Amino acid sequence: MASLRREHLVDTALRLFNENGYHATGIDTILKEAGVAKMTLYNHFKSKDDLVVAVLQKREEWFQDQYRQKTLGWDKKPIGRLKVWLEIYEEWFRSPDFNGCMFQKGAAEYADPEGPVFRAIRAYKERAMKQFATLGAEMGLKDPISFGRQLMVILEGAIQGAKLFGPDPAIETMREMVRHLLPYRA
Repeated sequence: MASLRREHLVDTALRLFNENGYHATGIDTILKEAGVAKMTLYNHFKSKDDLVVAVLQKREEWFQDQYRQKTLGWDKKPIGRLKVWLEIYEEWFRSPDFNGCMFQKGAAEYADPEGPVFRAIRAYKERAMKQFATLGAEMGLKDPISFGRQLMVILEGAIQGAKLFGPDPAIETMREMVRHLLPYRA
């Protein structure tokens, strides 16, 4: 029961933070929407920052789950797995709940590089870059680390583009930039 309440709080906070931002969403709003008492929140989280970190962990799990589901049982080449990542972003950009990147928003709202939220965001982005660099290494690229960084910048920009200008131009530009990054493979 306790873990169900915790998950419900995290899910509610994720939706509200995605819609309104972190600082604009108060604890009382989360509690009201979740239908739980303040003590329930503090039984699971020491602070709002801890709740934000849990929300970000859940968001990261969502991306990884999407990737696992789309690649389950396949033996595709690394370029195919790269295309899966692009498809995940495309579907996300077109989803009705797309409201930009919760990690980008969090980095802007929690700018202290020593704070727990910023550290969690940086760790997530580092894991993503490492995953992309691993794909680059599997593709035989000379500098897979640079590839991972460049792909991350492309995706981060595409997220902003999708938020500002809509999904189609962002997706088209993202695909074109990745083709330029891998002109002989894409």
